[in-house]
Amino acid sequence: MYELPLIKYFSINKGIDMQSFQARMLSIITVVLLTVIVVGCSQVADTSDTQKSKESSSTIPIPLNDSIRGSFNFTIHTNPSDSSIWSYQLESLMFPDDSIPRKHPVNGGTVIIGGRSLSPISKGGTDYIYREYIYPPQPSSGPTPGQSDSWGISGNSTYGLPSFGTNFYIPKAIRLITPQKSTTPTVSKSNGFQVTWNSDANNPSGKVTIFIKYSGLFSKEADSTLPNGDMYSYSYVTDNGSYFFPASLLTSLPVGGSIQISVYRENHLEYLTQGKKFILRATASSDDYFTLVQ
Repeated sequence: MYELPLIKYFSINKGIDMQSFQARMLSIITVVLLTVIVVGCSQVADTSDTQKSKESSSTIPIPLNDSIRGSFNFTIHTNPSDSSIWSYQLESLMFPDDSIPRKHPVNGGTVIIGGRSLSPISKGGTDYIYREYIYPPQPSSGPTPGQSDSWGISGNSTYGLPSFGTNFYIPKAIRLITPQKSTTPTVSKSNGFQVTWNSDANNPSGKVTIFIKYSGLFSKEADSTLPNGDMYSYSYVTDNGSYFFPASLLTSLPVGGSIQISVYRENHLEYLTQGKKFILRATASSDDYFTLVQ
């Protein structure tokens, strides 16, 4: 089955060279975001913040729910140093009705994500995907972060896919303001550190995810004694622009390692029409790399 970051299994990447890393980063962070929110929401009670620290050496599975007929995904990634937009990514998959004995993605007609139309791309036979990568400047026609716009499909009755359209809010682009690598290239394991970002009072979720990832691959390039594999820690917190990441969530991360600090803002909707469920998701992200010191 063809997969998008939204619904595929997330495997810890090993052997990614520096040249290819940035190009693949958007796909990876989308999976990470969905993973931590799915895990975090299962543990959060009411409106309390969620915190977790974990070591990972294999995979974090996110199975496709058979009741989902389609997924829409928009991601925007922001440069932490100057708020410029690095890239936009639009992706979508449509799946046939359960009465049709196949689970490959199909042609659902024209897809609209944030007011921007996408045509199906053939992957051979009757398999189709929807995908577009946009690099600065911002596209002339949608999606526009910080406002509601149209999402939907024209539909395809052959596969039991109804047409629909709805308005859905795209969160503002998010920027990791502090720590800033240019002035603070290291962060403290024993003391914790302050994370700040620009908030979005209009986003319905009212939350952001602060995600800390230790990269064994990059760390061992600088110090061969550091451990292999990847480790991560995160907090799912109120989108008020500031959060102190505590030392208690950094205990499993090795001193001297390269860590990626990321902030994610997401809006998510399960849209039900004619008994069919579609997932709409818009994600804004920003990240940078630091060295973890004692």
